[in-house]
Amino acid sequence: MYLLLKEYFKIGSRTFKVEYLQEILKVPKSFKVYSEFKIKVLKRAEKDINKFTDLDVKFSEKKLGRKVVEIIYIIRKNTTDLKTFIEVIREHYTNVILHHSKDNRPIKCSKKGFLYYGDKEESFIDKKEAQKLWEYLHENRENLYVFKKGLQENKTHVYLTNIEFFKEYLKSNFAHKKIIDVKRGDRVIEISLFPNGKLYDMSGEFLEYEEIEKIWGIIYGLAKEGKLGVFE
Repeated sequence: MYLLLKEYFKIGSRTFKVEYLQEILKVPKSFKVYSEFKIKVLKRAEKDINKFTDLDVKFSEKKLGRKVVEIIYIIRKNTTDLKTFIEVIREHYTNVILHHSKDNRPIKCSKKGFLYYGDKEESFIDKKEAQKLWEYLHENRENLYVFKKGLQENKTHVYLTNIEFFKEYLKSNFAHKKIIDVKRGDRVIEISLFPNGKLYDMSGEFLEYEEIEKIWGIIYGLAKEGKLGVFE
């Protein structure tokens, strides 16, 4: 599934006929029933791709009557993948406490990008352990100290220096709450976001990729100007 979507990354979307997708993925007969195919293939693939790869994908369904006949994928760059997370920490958060180990030792990242325990017995963490620790920090990034201070104390704090940190903060604190009103044609729509950080129209209408990117720019710009209502 990842390879099928990766081919269309630059295009930003891909549409499949349901029968064609089932055929090319060689799913067993039990998955020919769409409800099973959706839960055990489509939903699982979406979750795993978003969690473990460089893609951020979301699928929607096109129906003919009550039957789902096509699957439409929106394909974007995953900016919260492990590699990007490590790069951001190394660039912006060196020598500050990121988290504490199980034995309550403060974990920090050096200016050279290496994890170390920053207590009285300061020591660098070996490569194998560090890799596991990076994965743990990434999985639990919403709980890192540097992500918990931010906007509530100072709206010009770290969350506003990087749009990806800003997105992390919003999805951790304002999921399913109205973020902003946006004019769309002759009406105004209410924008919120899912816990995974994806924006959506609270009335249920589909948002195109280009529209989502434009809205993120508006939200981030208002936040930097101190005019985003959710922070008041």
